[in-house]
Amino acid sequence: MSTPLSSLIRRLLVVVALSAAASLFAAEQGERNYSFADDTIEGLQKYKTASEAKDYKGAMAVIDGLLAKVPPDSYDAAFLLVQKAQLYVQTAEYSKAIEPMERGVRLSDSKTPTYFDERQSRELYFFLFQLFFQEAGNSKNPTLIAGYYDKAQKAIERWLVLTPQSNADAQMYYAQLLISRAMLDPNKPDKALLEKAIVEIDKGMKLTTHPKDTFYLLKLVCLQQLDRNAESAELMEVVVKQKPDSPTYWQQLAALYLSLGQDVRAIITIERAQAHGFMNTPKDNYNLLGIYFNAGQYEQASELWRRISRPVRSRTTRRTGNCSPSPTSNCSAR
Repeated sequence: MSTPLSSLIRRLLVVVALSAAASLFAAEQGERNYSFADDTIEGLQKYKTASEAKDYKGAMAVIDGLLAKVPPDSYDAAFLLVQKAQLYVQTAEYSKAIEPMERGVRLSDSKTPTYFDERQSRELYFFLFQLFFQEAGNSKNPTLIAGYYDKAQKAIERWLVLTPQSNADAQMYYAQLLISRAMLDPNKPDKALLEKAIVEIDKGMKLTTHPKDTFYLLKLVCLQQLDRNAESAELMEVVVKQKPDSPTYWQQLAALYLSLGQDVRAIITIERAQAHGFMNTPKDNYNLLGIYFNAGQYEQASELWRRISRPVRSRTTRRTGNCSPSPTSNCSAR
């Protein structure tokens, strides 16, 4: 379920870098007792010049040179590690951005007070979450995938701790992660994680007046994996009322009712879909014919049969004229 990092996320990291730079002034004013060494300040001017000129190789050389000089547990080191991660993002080397970003955040958290304030830490943790999630989606190694999912979950949960109020999109991403972890072994889904995903989905849906379709689809996945098909059907009813122009949703709802043995509801669903112009192919009609018979609705089955077989009889009549196709017919062959 992961997607490539967007330009929005790249801008986020730029914001993080700028806010970290701005925190220097706060540190000098006594809010936090952290400040750069003189050599670091001088080096950052060179870094800025190279970065603005899009000389990312030169900018990276400056950062690496500074990291080699500063104490490894210093404020300078934490800031420089984040800048290094930013450079990798700017050159679309996302996997390489993980290690310095992770080290910088971990170093900040090891201090009291932390090197980065809560706002900066929130942004960094959410960024890490997306990096880990993307790497899991890019990997083919089950062990690595599980490890990335684990780190992604820890990052997003740390973000939630630091965030006074979550938002719908974050809850959706969190739920996607939980479902992905739960379905690592499709034959043995983790039901506890699926239940947790439903909780997070419900939280997200309450945070917006118009929940995205993705919320409903994610919840349907969870409910179906948990064999809660009656709840799935109820939820799907909500979806088709909101999106009656989707043939896929009508098909899914009819299939859910059939799986529950509710043939009459399946019939009504197909008829509702047909009123919207869907599920009216010959295959759909023959399926409906079978459901009518199973439900004992023989009159409706007969009427449907006359309707769907009429085009066949019409074509036969056109081929044979007005003659009866019986063996005793005296019609001559055309």
